[in-house]
Formats: sequence, C-alpha cells, structure tokens
Amino acid sequence: MRAIRRLAERDLGDAARIDRSAFASHANETESLHNLREELARPWAYLTVATNDPEDDVVGFLVAWFVADEAHLLNVAVDESCRRQGVGRSLVENLLQTATARGVQKVFLEVRTKNAAAVAMYEALGFETLSVRKRYYPDGEDAFDMALVLTK
Repeated sequence: MRAIRRLAERDLGDAARIDRSAFASHANETESLHNLREELARPWAYLTVATNDPEDDVVGFLVAWFVADEAHLLNVAVDESCRRQGVGRSLVENLLQTATARGVQKVFLEVRTKNAAAVAMYEALGFETLSVRKRYYPDGEDAFDMALVLTK
C-alpha cells in the first residue's frame, strides 16, 4: 500500500537520489539535494512524497508552487523500480485535491514532448496542451505547456 505525505527533512536524501536517476540533465545528487532543500524552505512550495507502507520508503516525490489562485507543478519523479505503477499519478491526484481545497482555479505544468507516458497521464487527468515551448530544456528538447482548469 502507498501513502502520500508532506516531504520532511529526513526524505531529502531519498528524493535527491530519485531526482538524479529520473532526470539525467540534473548535475548530481548534491545539487538535487540543495535544490530540494531550497524548495522546502519556500512558504509557497508544496512538496510531497509517495511511500511504501509500512516501511515508509520514499518511492516518488512532487514539487509544486501555490501562487495566488494557481498551482504550478514543477517536478514529479518516481524511483526507477516503481515506475508505471501509478505512483506519479497518485502524487498528481493528491496535488489536485489539495489545490481544489485551497480554491485554486488552474494548474500549470511543462512536460517534455517526448515523455509520452507523462503526457498521457496528464491528459487522462484532464490537462490540455496550451502551446509548445521550443528548445525549452537544456538538452534542446521541446516542452508542452499544459493546464487544467479546476473551477469554471
């Protein structure tokens, strides 16, 4: 059974390891750890982890920002051994529930155009593509700008 909870200081090492393995463009675990620690300190940031119960092993994490009546999904990463098992979807669904409870009207994200699994997941959750950002990522890959309207 999986649980979603707020990311705690004790989770930073596991989250940095997952971040590094999920995103080859990220320099190293030390940089990932530093970036996650900075996000954890921001009052507008929302960081969660997915864990395997009862061991409480971190198998994925999410970073988002709540700004005014919007949420910006910045990062979702899942441990390689747990991918394609619904972990990322559970993290995003938790964000959407929290966003709805906070009165958020729209959720925005960018995703690599070649990440078909993530694009399909976001579309299944109701996100729509707004535009394409050419050469958005450091390696030159394009990104889809996507959004989900929570209230109409």
